[in-house]
Amino acid sequence: MSSKRLRGRYALKAVLIAAVVLLSMPAVYADAGEEKEAGKAVLAKCGDSVVTVKATVKVRMVVGGSEQMKDESEVETLATVIDPSGLSVMSFSTIDPTRLYSGILKKMKAAGDGPQMNLDSDVTGITMVFPDGREIPAKVVLRDGDLDIAFIKPTEKQEKPFTGLDLTSDAKPEVLDTIFIVTRLDRSAGRGLSISVQRVEAIIAAPRKFYISESSSLMGKLGAPVFTADGKIAGFSILRVTKSGDSSRMGGFLAGGTNSLGIMSVILPASDVANVAKQAMGLKDQ
Repeated sequence: MSSKRLRGRYALKAVLIAAVVLLSMPAVYADAGEEKEAGKAVLAKCGDSVVTVKATVKVRMVVGGSEQMKDESEVETLATVIDPSGLSVMSFSTIDPTRLYSGILKKMKAAGDGPQMNLDSDVTGITMVFPDGREIPAKVVLRDGDLDIAFIKPTEKQEKPFTGLDLTSDAKPEVLDTIFIVTRLDRSAGRGLSISVQRVEAIIAAPRKFYISESSSLMGKLGAPVFTADGKIAGFSILRVTKSGDSSRMGGFLAGGTNSLGIMSVILPASDVANVAKQAMGLKDQ
């Protein structure tokens, strides 16, 4: 075959490839446009339900039977209103930071690493900051350490009902489905709404169902509500802490991260939260 005919064939292939790319581009842009509109709809639906929580937490460390550290600090996290009374759900780990460290210390103790250390914490004050600027004192009415969720509500009944998300019409996303995670920025950024787009990477079926997304990005979004592309609530980002881990030593933690200690950020299905929420209705402080 002559070089002229070869050049002609290569040119034809290049034209065909370019045509395929051009024909596919509108579809790509259409998908991106639909995703954008879906995300905007999610924000419009849940914006007033995602609130900032300010909590004062006391932490105490005891080493070998002697108190070595006592500290009190204010943390900011988020919660999602799920009832007109103001009942809201959040990640328990965000107001009990010792929960994770205690698990690590137990594993180190079992491995014989260092002296016996104990951590405990206490929430001495909670304030819910709503989008309209209202700051309302709140209280913890129920906590579930196994599920890493806590329920809070205003200490006094408010005249104006709150906008709560309906957890009964939940979604059950599948692997590779698009999901939206809604949070609020910190005080320095005006506590504005923030939304990120991810995909379901895996689903844990047993002993309890969890959705797995981009785990590293969920660590800063604990308690955030998660929605599917059709605007339905799928669940809430929490920390799953198991008794098993790849290693009980700190070296394993440095090599394998929190997963090596049985700590993993996951999405808890909304139906599970709804079941526990039934118990939280009308309860007093625990």
